[in-house]
Amino acid sequence: MKRCRQCEQEKPVTEFYSHPWFRDGHDNRCIECWGKTMRGRRTTEPPPADHRPKVREETHPRTGMPESLRYD
Repeated sequence: MKRCRQCEQEKPVTEFYSHPWFRDGHDNRCIECWGKTMRGRRTTEPPPADHRPKVREETHPRTGMPESLRYD
C-alpha cells in the first residue's frame, strides 16, 4: 500500500505509475490524480512556442544556402 500525495488516500502500488526516480520505483501520485493534473495543465497552459521561422528564409539561387549564413 502507498499513500498518494495529492488525494492522501492509501492505494495499492498497482494504482501508481512506475517511475525510476522514486525510491520505491513508483510515482508519488496515483494514476487518477496524475491524469487530473495533466488534464488541468493542458487546459491552462499555453501551447509551447514554435521556434521555427514563420516565413521561409531567402536562399541563394545557385547554392541554396540561406542569405543570413553567407559571408561575402
